[in-house]
Amino acid sequence: MLTSSRYLMNGSPTRCMFCGEPFSRREDFVEFWRTASGDHFCSEFCVDDAEEALFRQRHTTRSVELPRW
Repeated sequence: MLTSSRYLMNGSPTRCMFCGEPFSRREDFVEFWRTASGDHFCSEFCVDDAEEALFRQRHTTRSVELPRW
């Protein structure tokens, strides 16, 4: 979800959680993407990349070696 805010509260993130870039500004508003979990990103591309990285991290398993008969 794209969010625009004129004011950022103390302790609010000011940079993308994935790439570290500062959020963009448009007409004195700070624009950022916020996920359902509350994480903040600079673009929808960083959201997608972060979700894919998390998916891969959770779903990678060690390869299983089958016994040789």
